[in-house]
Amino acid sequence: MMHNDWIESAWAAHSCDLRHYARGYCGNVEQAEDAVQDAFLKLQQTTPAVAGDPPRPWLFRVVRNRLIDLHRRSRRERPNDILPALAVDADDPAVDTEAIEALNQLPPRQREAMVLRFRGGLSYDAIAEVMGTSHSNVGVLLHKALRTLREELDPATEGRAV
Repeated sequence: MMHNDWIESAWAAHSCDLRHYARGYCGNVEQAEDAVQDAFLKLQQTTPAVAGDPPRPWLFRVVRNRLIDLHRRSRRERPNDILPALAVDADDPAVDTEAIEALNQLPPRQREAMVLRFRGGLSYDAIAEVMGTSHSNVGVLLHKALRTLREELDPATEGRAV
């Protein structure tokens, strides 16, 4: 596959999920779009051997790192600002708003792991790569998040083994 075809294929397959992840991560549409565009510019400068084929986990990692850099820069300018919570698009009528509220109450790393797994469709290894953690830690984060969500959304499960 030619390099440009590889880039176009990656854009078609991953840009929508990357934009959704970035908007939820930073809460700013312009910063999110910039981070995704930066990731694809970096992808043009690399090869499938470096980024992987498909490059999905690599792209999520680049977007996340760019958003962290932007947050650090803005925090120096406004030290009291904190990174907004990850969000899920609630405009879809099929989305359960109670579940979204419960998801948004999770600790940030659990929430991010959930979004990467269930919205991003990433494997545990890919999530570990994006978040800079281990495969087993991803499992722990997802297990705790799912247990908390079950207890929050179905109080009858509270106290039972998950």
